[in-house]
Amino acid sequence: MDGIELRGLFTDSQYRSTCTELSKCGYRTNEPDGMKKRETSQILPKVFQALWANGIRSAVVAAELGLTIEGDEQDALRFDGDYG
Repeated sequence: MDGIELRGLFTDSQYRSTCTELSKCGYRTNEPDGMKKRETSQILPKVFQALWANGIRSAVVAAELGLTIEGDEQDALRFDGDYG
């Protein structure tokens, strides 16, 4: 939800006050406690596994998409799998 959608739920004064309080708590720039574990896709590992099983490597996919990937970026594309 963005500010425009939320305004129908609050009066203008409540909206401004809530935004101010959330900003003071750090929510304007980041979640104060952060995410404990980074969320990952459940679909992409399956896609890359299927591609890998058919001999298509992540570097080929990246090239087809016009992406250049190196080092850690390649590892990120694997989503903790070994689909080179």
